[in-house]
Amino acid sequence: MLKYCWNEKTGWFLDYNWKLQQTSPVETLAGTFPLEFEVATKKQAESVAQKLKSTFLKTGGLVTTVNRSGQQWDLPNAWTPLEYIAIDGLEKYQQKNLAREIAER
Repeated sequence: MLKYCWNEKTGWFLDYNWKLQQTSPVETLAGTFPLEFEVATKKQAESVAQKLKSTFLKTGGLVTTVNRSGQQWDLPNAWTPLEYIAIDGLEKYQQKNLAREIAER
């Protein structure tokens, strides 16, 4: 995960296409899985938390992506299991205030 999915430039974990040997350009809420499994560094977790707050967090909680494509998985939609993964992962990295704010929204 750290070798293939972390993108230092964007500060986010991206999906990796092993056939094309490159990451996806689309940032999704799946980028929080490394926090849930506690494989992210503290610095990476802080970057993910910041992006969650500034980009993914909306009035009703976290959106799955910030793309407005009309597809069911894109903005403005959310998927509860991914929100749970983000909240639990944040708590594991002592980001309890943000985790609570997401849960309350």
